[in-house]
Amino acid sequence: MTTRLIVFGPCDAAYEALREPATADHLVALAAGSTPPRDDIPQSLITSGLVVGAGDGYRTSDRVLRLDRADVSVPARHLAASINAGIDQLRSVPESQGLSWDQVGFTVVAGLLLDLAIGEELCVADAITTGPQESHVWLLAEAEFSFGVHCVYDDTVRTGAGVVWAKGYPEPPGAIYEGLPAHLSTDLDPETRLRLRYLGWLRGDAPDYVTWIRGDQDPITQLARSLTAEVYLPVLAGLGYDRAGLRRHAVARLLMERTVSLLIAEGALTCGPRDLRRVCWRGDNLRLAAAARAGGD
Repeated sequence: MTTRLIVFGPCDAAYEALREPATADHLVALAAGSTPPRDDIPQSLITSGLVVGAGDGYRTSDRVLRLDRADVSVPARHLAASINAGIDQLRSVPESQGLSWDQVGFTVVAGLLLDLAIGEELCVADAITTGPQESHVWLLAEAEFSFGVHCVYDDTVRTGAGVVWAKGYPEPPGAIYEGLPAHLSTDLDPETRLRLRYLGWLRGDAPDYVTWIRGDQDPITQLARSLTAEVYLPVLAGLGYDRAGLRRHAVARLLMERTVSLLIAEGALTCGPRDLRRVCWRGDNLRLAAAARAGGD
């Protein structure tokens, strides 16, 4: 059984401790129920607070969470079926831009729908947290397929750009930097076209990225709200309260990864080195807007 270790939160002592592979292996073994001799436990795991004493030995602290794909198998099947049912609506987003679904289906479903759109809906619903004060460790067992979105935003957070990454596949060429969204949100004058072509975001004069115009009626937002209400929130509500919502956040991530794994296994999605995985979006960022409101209270 493979286990992926994710450090969620700031780069503190726990993060530093786990940069040593042998130390990370000890933590994974402890979380799986191993009982090594006390002297075998790396001191850095103890001083960082990831491991605490338990009788004559040690155990992982409540900052370490281990999840298996069985924890989300039923809702993942429901989620995959619902996405399949709404696939025609999702197709309209890239096809209206002259892009084929085979080229960008993974980017739209994994990146725009599951990671960005549903992630924002969960933040607005206060179902997950995005900023713990200290690092936590998620051990996601049997996570076959991991992915995410590297993002940058403009100053108003209404426009952003990103690259959808997928483990095992190289990221597409093309720089992503803080000033990029401003270029993508304006009319492409000759100078901007030249700059974007140099950065890898244009192919000839045509955009080499998927654009998502966000709004209450766009297909991605509508499906995200439906899936959040029908699948995600009931699953996460069953977990009850946990420390800063961190268990809910970990379950949400494993659920989206398991769903994509099912869609790929069923042939509904493909992920390959030739996929177009650059994205641009315009419209209110619900997650950052909610954080701004909370900061102003």
